[in-house]
Amino acid sequence: MFLFNNIFLKTLRDNRAGAIGWGIGLGLIMLIGVTQYDQLIGGAGAARAKSIEELTKAFQAFSFMLGEVTSLGTLGGFITTRFLGFGSMILALWVLVVGVGLIRGEEQQGSMEVLLSTPQSRSSVLTQKVLALLVAALVATALFGLGLWLGVIIISDSLPFDAQLLAMVNLLALLVFWGAVGLLVGQFTISRRKASGIAGGLLVAAYLLDNLFTGTPSLSGLAWLMPFHYYSVSKPLVPGRSMDWGAWLVLVALTLVLVALTALIFSRRDVGSAVSLFRSRAAEDPEKTGSAFLLGSVFGKALRDLIGPTIGWGVALGLYGVLIIATTNETIGAMRQLAQNAGWLAKLMGDLTTNEAYVSTGLIYLPVLLAIYSIIQVENWSSEEEEGLLEVLVSMPLARWKILVARYVAAAISTFVILVLAGALMLASAAMSDVTLNVERVFGGLLAVVPVALLVLALGLTIATWLSRPGYAVTAIIVIVAVMFLMDILATIFNFPDWVRNLSIFHLYGRPMVEGIQWGGMLGLVVATVLFAAASLVGLERRDIAK
Repeated sequence: MFLFNNIFLKTLRDNRAGAIGWGIGLGLIMLIGVTQYDQLIGGAGAARAKSIEELTKAFQAFSFMLGEVTSLGTLGGFITTRFLGFGSMILALWVLVVGVGLIRGEEQQGSMEVLLSTPQSRSSVLTQKVLALLVAALVATALFGLGLWLGVIIISDSLPFDAQLLAMVNLLALLVFWGAVGLLVGQFTISRRKASGIAGGLLVAAYLLDNLFTGTPSLSGLAWLMPFHYYSVSKPLVPGRSMDWGAWLVLVALTLVLVALTALIFSRRDVGSAVSLFRSRAAEDPEKTGSAFLLGSVFGKALRDLIGPTIGWGVALGLYGVLIIATTNETIGAMRQLAQNAGWLAKLMGDLTTNEAYVSTGLIYLPVLLAIYSIIQVENWSSEEEEGLLEVLVSMPLARWKILVARYVAAAISTFVILVLAGALMLASAAMSDVTLNVERVFGGLLAVVPVALLVLALGLTIATWLSRPGYAVTAIIVIVAVMFLMDILATIFNFPDWVRNLSIFHLYGRPMVEGIQWGGMLGLVVATVLFAAASLVGLERRDIAK
């Protein structure tokens, strides 16, 4: 009961599973990545120089995802390029979702009214929740940094500890900034999911645009308009670079401005309402503000909740693919030559004799991103149960298994639409860029991700329905997915036995755009999904949901 003594501790308790899960998951990726550095950049003299040159060319081809490619001949440069760019965006996405839920989440479930009926001012409530967000982000950052520190110790590298600490301080400022963005966006919409979708879209767009502007000399001046730029200019791990405290202070100042603006809005609006930027007829007539669309059934409600995220993720992944396709004609020749002489790197890149192979290499993170989409749904389910919302559903004259099956079907439809939307944008871009692609291979490769996403969802919900505290399922599934992703990469590089490779869902997914769909692997994913889904149904039937 200690963590219920005040709003700060209660908020911290509610988000502890996410902080620990995301921190450990990304920390493991960092740990294993650091410990494999000597194998990736091995040898000495000419052999080492060649490895560095090959890796630099490969990373530069995907700089729109990784950001500035720094000196890969040093551990600090490799970590900065490989992990501190894309990894920061993934961690910021979780903090952003938490930020949205601090106020809007509690308003949506009705608990904010109860909270404000106590002798607590709105400013006090907001302050305590923001401080809890800061501590949660600090925990996740510390675990991420712990992975780096342990990796450096294991390989006995001389990467300075103060530089590692500064890198995490820089990351923490970025995370709290995006948490504040989520907090502010939540003031302008009634739905927590809609606010998360809008803020998440802003985050991804800001990250990609910063990389694009930074990598294009004629547009480099626009990079200063992107929040990620104030994070990326500081590179304390890279020899010859340092911490840019001016840029760091800009991030901190922007965060304080966002929190102050949120406090001003929150103190002046009605609880449960949202600020409208544009006056509408619906705002003039409160009775017309709601819509019963898709609210006639549990399945309809589950589907409606995913409309915004589906469109947002579909467009975002489509733009990700568009950027890859836009570089095809310019880069594929150099990448093919690199793959022929890249040693271990060639194993990861595979056969680049076709445009589909190049696109497949660029979309290496696609199944991981869809796995994250499923993890977010597991987190939503766990939050609904811990917040008492699931009790309302199970109290209705409706079989419990139908509630969970409705979620699975809605998730399957959502994932399918995301991939179709992304594929349509990619093929349209290919037509405009004069890049020839096999439509069947592209859509087959994209839709083959559906079983991966559904298996992650089924495994996460199985853990959530069988554990006494469903929130711990988020930590568990993040760690499992991170280990499987690393296992697939390392198994490819070091030729692990097939039975080890088959333990990874990403290996079973394969490279369908290049090799076609591996039906044996797909069957394994589908069978595992059905088994775990059945286990989750049993778990839901037997568990005591009452808090």
